[in-house]
Amino acid sequence: MHPPVRVVEISSPFARFAGRILVGLGFEVILVEPPTGDPSRTESQGDSYLHWHAGKKSVVLDIDDSNDRLAFEALLRSADVLLDGSATGALRDNRGSLVHVRVTPFGTTGPRSDWKATNLTVAALGGMMAQVGDPEHPPLLLPELQAEQLAGINAAIGVLLGLRSRSKGHNPLLEISAQECVAAALEAGTLAYIHEDRVPPRPGRVHPLVPHGLFQAADGYVGGGLGGSPRMWDGMLAWLIDNDAQDDLDQPEWSDAVYRKTHQEHIFDVLSAFIAKWPKEEFAVSAQSRKLPWAAVDRPEELLRNPQLNDRDFFTDVTGDHGTYRDLGFGFAFPEGRRIGTLEAARLGQHQELLKATSPVAVNETHEFSGGSTPSLEGVRVLDLTWVLAGPYGTRILADHGADVIKVESIGRPDPTRFAPFMHLSRGPHDNPNTSGYFNDVNRNKRSITLDTRSAEGLSVLRDLIRNSDVVVENFSSSVMDKMGL
Repeated sequence: MHPPVRVVEISSPFARFAGRILVGLGFEVILVEPPTGDPSRTESQGDSYLHWHAGKKSVVLDIDDSNDRLAFEALLRSADVLLDGSATGALRDNRGSLVHVRVTPFGTTGPRSDWKATNLTVAALGGMMAQVGDPEHPPLLLPELQAEQLAGINAAIGVLLGLRSRSKGHNPLLEISAQECVAAALEAGTLAYIHEDRVPPRPGRVHPLVPHGLFQAADGYVGGGLGGSPRMWDGMLAWLIDNDAQDDLDQPEWSDAVYRKTHQEHIFDVLSAFIAKWPKEEFAVSAQSRKLPWAAVDRPEELLRNPQLNDRDFFTDVTGDHGTYRDLGFGFAFPEGRRIGTLEAARLGQHQELLKATSPVAVNETHEFSGGSTPSLEGVRVLDLTWVLAGPYGTRILADHGADVIKVESIGRPDPTRFAPFMHLSRGPHDNPNTSGYFNDVNRNKRSITLDTRSAEGLSVLRDLIRNSDVVVENFSSSVMDKMGL
């Protein structure tokens, strides 16, 4: 049995979430703390430390001290990865096999490389805040450290890509700019400017592209809308008619998607009047029974009671000096049921013995580690059965790093972002499936085929593709692959 991947973390607000993700993947993460302890130990009575660093081991080192520096370098010789959130860079020279992932606010080059930053300033300069808030009011900061979390997610991806590059004989240094992580995640505003030469206003409670939004229910809010397939509009209209709440939406002009988008506010007014009479959970359950994508907006205390999250054992228990606390789990689950149910927060310097027991990592003797690199995922074939955003964005990351990604679309139901008038994002006509700025952004670097997945011949081709692929990614509802016999 192979030992776990060892990660040495020099933490920062932009790097710590990466370390937490790696703990969730089963890596051994060693947090190097200064003699005064990581700053999060004093935030919110230490609750911040419990969240970001539970499950990590703790050693105390002053890496600017010459004696401690020797111990630090010895620790690195036993490690696979250095997750480096330090301001000036913790590693001066790396000639070995170590994967070095450097996380900074703005990168290490460029006119702002030496700027200081917080979550607020990176969210602003990354373009995120321009898209949040009401049009007639100032921008708003997204809740709960979104810029920091985006940097952490990308740093964790960098670690995984770096480990794969190392296995191919390269000596990878990866640089993560938090500002770039924010900009890369923008879905609407910047894309609209690039492809349509327009600066959209802040959208308020409504999604800037698709007819989705937040609506007041009798006891809170629900989220949902009418985007996606035409079936969603037809189903919502039928529900309104059943309750004699359709106003004039059953008139012929509303059957046109472009007309609906142009007159979206009137639709939302009708929906608001209908939804306001319902308790939020009752409305959501009724909508889901009609296969309409609506959900109650859970408040924090409600989230802890959420039946879906609890049934899947999402939450984890974290133990610290003052007891055990419920905490958020990880955004991935393994089919065999492996979940990290409990995590322990280390005492300051609890694992100091690691500094005395380090040994060099075993490296494949056939590899000569070099600074050159081919794409990390070159040689990996990915079958991409996803559509719209979440799936295609994930497979885009794989394609950008060298994977051969084959996007499969149904002849009868191609990716709606190719045609939907509110998502096509093009200066020209919206009838060309290949000119959608939205589609092209999240599907770049991929190959494309179409299949009739309702025919035996189409499914046979799909099975052949699966047999010849390393990875299959799909974002269907949970029953679709079973119904296709896959």
